[in-house]
Amino acid sequence: MELRRASLLALALVALGAPPAAAAPLNRPDDPVVVTGAGVPTLTGAAPGRIAAFAWSGAWQQIPVQVDERKLVDLRSAYPSPFSCGGNSLCFTPFSTPAKLRYADPGTRIGADPNPALDGDDEIAFMAKDAGSAAAGAATDPPGVLPGTRREIVITDPLDGGRGYVYLFRHDGSLDPAAGRSYVTYTFSLATGPYLTTYKHAAGSNTETSSVSTPYYSRAFIDRWRESELRVLRSGASGADVLDRNENQFFPDYCGRSRLTFAQGEGAFLANRSGPVRAIRAFVGANSGPMTEHQQIFYEGREEDTTFLRVHSIPAVMSFLDYSAAASGMTYRNNNNTGGVTIDGAADTVAAGPLTWESVDGPQGAVTSVHTWSTTVAASKFTSFYRDSASPPSGQAPCQGDSGYYGASGPFVNGSIADTNEPTNGGAPDDRLTTTRTLFFGAPGTSSGALRRQQVSAPLTTNARPPVTTPPAGPGPAVPPPAPAEPKAPAKPRVKLALKVRYGRARGCARRVALLTVAGTGLDRVARAGLRLGSRKLGTDRTRPFRMKVTRRALHGRGRARVRVGVRLRGGRLVTLRARVRGLC
Repeated sequence: MELRRASLLALALVALGAPPAAAAPLNRPDDPVVVTGAGVPTLTGAAPGRIAAFAWSGAWQQIPVQVDERKLVDLRSAYPSPFSCGGNSLCFTPFSTPAKLRYADPGTRIGADPNPALDGDDEIAFMAKDAGSAAAGAATDPPGVLPGTRREIVITDPLDGGRGYVYLFRHDGSLDPAAGRSYVTYTFSLATGPYLTTYKHAAGSNTETSSVSTPYYSRAFIDRWRESELRVLRSGASGADVLDRNENQFFPDYCGRSRLTFAQGEGAFLANRSGPVRAIRAFVGANSGPMTEHQQIFYEGREEDTTFLRVHSIPAVMSFLDYSAAASGMTYRNNNNTGGVTIDGAADTVAAGPLTWESVDGPQGAVTSVHTWSTTVAASKFTSFYRDSASPPSGQAPCQGDSGYYGASGPFVNGSIADTNEPTNGGAPDDRLTTTRTLFFGAPGTSSGALRRQQVSAPLTTNARPPVTTPPAGPGPAVPPPAPAEPKAPAKPRVKLALKVRYGRARGCARRVALLTVAGTGLDRVARAGLRLGSRKLGTDRTRPFRMKVTRRALHGRGRARVRVGVRLRGGRLVTLRARVRGLC
């Protein structure tokens, strides 16, 4: 009834011509704002370092902005080719995936974006706390920016109607996109040396001394999947390291698969990026899920951890944070237990059920986790896990870390999950499970799981407006700036393939072979290639450059034959290539 009265009052004010109330300012200081290049066409084509951001508060104030380039990739390309597990029983061979839009990184095998300029799928990130008010229509552009490139980003909070404005420009090279500040510092450091030349893709461990630090928290990593530190650094927090381990298992007390075994099997990094607004750490490889993917994005006051499960059918899966003894005295709460229990290494009664949020809070600081997921798994299989036991009984020893559990807690899919691997032809997997844990780091006593859940469920929205008319530097009427030329759409990639034959000999005529290689342009669109001799299938190759071998034995002792290679492109199209093999003795 109160809502209806308010609505009627608003309609009455509009009818009477009353001016609308000014929008409240944004009050989401930990939240980022991310727009794509497609939303700011006046900026596309610029070098990423030539984008600058400003806020208006009676005068222009430059704010930090970051451009992260993205590209379509087959995640198989993150691994070396050819690939061998070398007898490691925890290693499984990677395979092709449908193309995915992922962050480009020249420091990994994913590589740089083939378009080095800002294009439609690249991301531009800045912080909501830096937004200002609407710039006056006659406000002159700030020094150093290019005329006619201003783009107004209107940011709205759907929870309370709060509004803020950020202005993006191209600049002439005289400005620092970071505006002299850095909210996040990420250092990726392998004990063995440079990633591209020293990383062991088939047989970890790969020891790291990597870290993330911001004014509000710090994190540390000792290997792919393995996290070793979480400190809250907000005002009033003790700064104690409250994390023992971040863990994944099939179910409690089973250590056959855990983050430790994930790190000891096959794996590869997709991206390690650090900028003034955010840092990105992303990798693949989890034993029999070689294409299972984990991505972490770190902002000044929050962290977003997303896992894309891609594996054969499994009986269950759980994800939990096991805190350290230094977390003793903190209060644990979740959406099913709002009263909370004290973390002290002694067993508690905690109601189980699907989790939307969790928090731990005490003198050490506040850590709130919000859980979201995209899945086809039945909702009835979702529940939770909690264990507080400094000296667990026999059979309940942790898979790694210290010898006890302190407030170990997290979501638990307690039921079978069908095959989540994606067919290379782009079809749907039998099941799908993508989960995200969004962590907020706060001062002691400030955890608010219900509010954080609302904020994650109702993210800030943006509306990019076109350039506005700006006056010239001297006196005179305002003149619209010339509109920059719109970038041309990239040419549609074409595929042109050929079959090349090369002969080799080893230890006499009987071992002579013909090597057939699929070459040409558009190889990134090839899903697999299969070799046939007449009606017989001689093999399939999913590794680039699609090299197949024909032996004299395969030709039934004949020294020559015509062979046919069927090349399957993504999207289902089949290309048939033919060649004549001769001279195999």
